[in-house]
Amino acid sequence: MMRIISLLVAGVLLCGVRTPAEDGFRDDFDDAKQWEAMPDWLANDPPAGQYGTVVQDGVADFWVRGAGKSMKYRCPVDDGDADLYPWLIIRYRAVGFDLGALHYLLWVNDQSRGGKILLGPKDVAADGQWHTRAIDLAAANVGSPISFIALGTCSGGDSGHLYVDYIALADSPPPEAEGLPTQPPGPGKTAAVPVVGEQWQQHNDWLSNPGERVATRQEEGRQHFEVARGGQGMKWSLDLPQAQEGFGWVSLRYRAERMRGGSDYALYVANAGGGRAPEEQYAITLGMIEDDGQWHTASTRLTVSAVKTLAVQVQAEGDGAYLDVAGVTLSERRPPLKLEDVLAYERGWPQEMAIFHPLALPEKNR
Repeated sequence: MMRIISLLVAGVLLCGVRTPAEDGFRDDFDDAKQWEAMPDWLANDPPAGQYGTVVQDGVADFWVRGAGKSMKYRCPVDDGDADLYPWLIIRYRAVGFDLGALHYLLWVNDQSRGGKILLGPKDVAADGQWHTRAIDLAAANVGSPISFIALGTCSGGDSGHLYVDYIALADSPPPEAEGLPTQPPGPGKTAAVPVVGEQWQQHNDWLSNPGERVATRQEEGRQHFEVARGGQGMKWSLDLPQAQEGFGWVSLRYRAERMRGGSDYALYVANAGGGRAPEEQYAITLGMIEDDGQWHTASTRLTVSAVKTLAVQVQAEGDGAYLDVAGVTLSERRPPLKLEDVLAYERGWPQEMAIFHPLALPEKNR
């Protein structure tokens, strides 16, 4: 019954019914206790007492005094899943700014080296008016999770003020937001990588625990990779006929059982062959694999400029571990999430649901 209820709910959502946006991290500025001034982040930091934060009526004022001075403020993020909440929304007003003194207005620490500047001086409307700005984190190549958000303010005269009404990670942007993409929704350009029935090369010397009984073969529209004994593993590689360029995402359609997790790759991509490439990525890690025997699709952002080589790995938690790959797809933009990727369901009505029956409701609910 729960399967039917889940399917009905999912069907309603997929039919285009608009639902309220859901937020992860959100600060509506009842106070600013989480925001810490970071004078050590600046070369021209103003003296103590010349910067601070004031909150009034749910609006935070990040201020700094002195012409050409600036200040940065950092806040920890407790729910920074950029995959689940791929939009960062800020409603702000910049008053008294000197953009020449501003390094950034908005920055995130996404575990990449140096983090990501999302709103630099050229992106800021310093006209004293309220602006709601939406940043597409996928388009900005922001990885997950986000652990900190930082705001920057500056002064072009006696004082500068960055007023912030709210800042949030959300699953969708508000329609009135600035910065919404003009490109149509969807994955854009896509390419199916030929992986089934191809000549995969086995590499015993690529890992420390190569299996004694391993195999890969084509089976009914999928490529089957198996390791017979628990505690052992194997890696296979495939060089593509030509490099695939201009893509930002890769998706793996798979099913698996008795696989061991970890930070090593289940799917590796590189811009050249040979096992060591100028650009390489552990695209789908072993820890991302669901080994329940059901079909899944795992997607991730590409950090390589081209895909010329793939590699697959199976690490066996128990005997008879396998990974079936039905396809690898490259896409220009984030691919849509299909119902079949998140919910196991069957088409048609079960026999017990063939006839609808009236339900007696309590009188207060009629």
